[in-house]
Amino acid sequence: STSLLAAVTVVLLVFDLANAILMLLLGAALAFAAFGLFATRPIPWKLFLEQTPIYVFAMLTVTVFNQAVARETRAKIAAAMALGGHIAHELRTPLVSMRAAAELIDAQLPCLLDSDSDPLRSAIDAEDRRLLEEAPKAIACEVDHAFMVIDLALVNTGIRPYGSHELATLPILTSVEAAIKRYPFKDPEQRNWVRIDSHPTFNAIVVPVLLDHLVFNLLKNAIYA
Repeated sequence: STSLLAAVTVVLLVFDLANAILMLLLGAALAFAAFGLFATRPIPWKLFLEQTPIYVFAMLTVTVFNQAVARETRAKIAAAMALGGHIAHELRTPLVSMRAAAELIDAQLPCLLDSDSDPLRSAIDAEDRRLLEEAPKAIACEVDHAFMVIDLALVNTGIRPYGSHELATLPILTSVEAAIKRYPFKDPEQRNWVRIDSHPTFNAIVVPVLLDHLVFNLLKNAIYA
């Protein structure tokens, strides 16, 4: 009886209630069938009925315990999702400001660099000018990447599901090159491991954020394999 009580408790702890009841019923039926076929004495129905309240009490106790644990787990998940949504919102606000500032710099910087101010021209060499001209686009690209990371985090928590309205037709080669450019390689040697075959290329109907996530995962698995 002690072994049976322990088995009932373990089954209820491991499986959900419906599957646990199904397994217990099947196990009991098989046990009675085996006892009836191979035992030399009759089934002790009286002893079994006397112990039934104990088994029922164990089932109810473990079921209530499982439900309490499940409620606590759901509450923790809901709190984590709410915190994730709040953090994502707080991160988006400065990122939007950064993108707007980058767009403003990108629009006004050429006029400033092409001005007639001789001291300004002499202070900026050709390489610095190139870096300055590329900086706004690089900032905007990194902001978009940060938005992608936030969206992926929200998708993984279920806060932000994707819909068909976010599908876009993209040239796969351009998308892969852009994702590789943003991938955080540890050193230049790792980047040199990656080769892109540009032929043939094709267009893909994808959610851009998920395509970047796919390329990132493939790169990570290939580098650390």
